[in-house]
Amino acid sequence: MSDIREDSAKFEQIKKELEKEGMDKVQTMWKTNSVNEKTITDVLKSGMKTFEEKTGHPMSYSDMRELYG
Repeated sequence: MSDIREDSAKFEQIKKELEKEGMDKVQTMWKTNSVNEKTITDVLKSGMKTFEEKTGHPMSYSDMRELYG
């Protein structure tokens, strides 16, 4: 299996989609007044799981920082 990071356009697209999805979820939490440690952690865990499913490898610390700050 080739490393998805070798296809930089596809890798960047995956990260962009995950970033948007995470931001949408956080905005919904703000609107519904449901922001707390658990809901934020759930967004991160969901993004990390999806990242691994799409790329075939766990999210690195630098990937996480790039996506979620």
